[in-house]
Amino acid sequence: MSVALRVLHLSHAGLPDERVERAAWSSRLKGDDVHFAGPKFPELSLPQDPFLTKREIRFDLCSNLGGPASTRRLNREFKRITAEVKPDVIHAHDLFAARLPVKSGEHFVYDDHEYWSREVMAYAGPADLTAMYKKLLWEHWEDEVLGKASAVITVSDAIAVEHRRKSSNVFVVPNFPRKMEIQDTQLPDLAGREFTSAYVGVCTPPFVRFRNADGLTDMFKRRTVGRLKVIGDPKLRTNPPILSTGRVPHMTMMRELSESHVGLIPWRKHWFHRYCNVNKAYEYAHAGCLVVMTSSLEQVRRTIPSHCLTFEDFDGLASVLSDLSSRSDEIAARRGDIQAFAKEHLLWDRFDTVVHEAYKK
Repeated sequence: MSVALRVLHLSHAGLPDERVERAAWSSRLKGDDVHFAGPKFPELSLPQDPFLTKREIRFDLCSNLGGPASTRRLNREFKRITAEVKPDVIHAHDLFAARLPVKSGEHFVYDDHEYWSREVMAYAGPADLTAMYKKLLWEHWEDEVLGKASAVITVSDAIAVEHRRKSSNVFVVPNFPRKMEIQDTQLPDLAGREFTSAYVGVCTPPFVRFRNADGLTDMFKRRTVGRLKVIGDPKLRTNPPILSTGRVPHMTMMRELSESHVGLIPWRKHWFHRYCNVNKAYEYAHAGCLVVMTSSLEQVRRTIPSHCLTFEDFDGLASVLSDLSSRSDEIAARRGDIQAFAKEHLLWDRFDTVVHEAYKK
């Protein structure tokens, strides 16, 4: 019989956060005592709360850039929280959280959601001096964290390959949903309904460079490819054939997706895509949606090869959607098979043992 651990999840971004909550349930379901510390926790993404306690620790822009006063304050708060929780395992989500156990000498598992030292340049333009400063600073921090972490968890094979140059215990846990997120996702009959593409993301500028969907709504207005449902853009207004839901809770999003034929990842190609393992692709699949995405998202393409179609540019996307919309009932009939594949292969629950193994290190 295994001994229950006291696990502290530490995040600079706070809650809600699907990945933090999914990881917390990996040990909570095993009987561990699970706690959280972060700057905010007003609500959750998942339908149930895995945390026994939640404590505030105030990350901010100054601390993320190494400001001495903010860093000293963070270290004091972290020392107080660890004295109260007395964790056996610290699960540090992303770079800024992981710096705290590095400085205090605590053992910890580093969960890298983003690959910060690379992503900062993906956000920036070529002459962005602030981004260059962040890159140099965060590369130094990343080297420290990877060298000190007892184990490293990350989201994609491409990131894992690079982290293994600096850490001997690197595990990949993809951004799949947990069973509790999708068990109530029913597939309504879409036969005879207007062909609908869903996109979870932002269609209004400014765009993150590697999530650039500029021109997507114009393409739907110009081409006869059905309607577009956009979930999560607070600025976009409904204007047929565009339907905008604005921001909605995570579980509401799953219900909205289940009423769509396909799920889009309509980003213009970018070099950072090789590191991405986009969670919306797997949420689409659990909602029965065929995934239609830019071809540069290599990890997703390898993970669901039979249930995704790729395109090179928006002209290619329009051609794909034109063909699919002409076969809308056929696509609707595939939804059950896509969801069945997702339930068998695309579940975080299958990776609980990987999280447990990382903790053993």
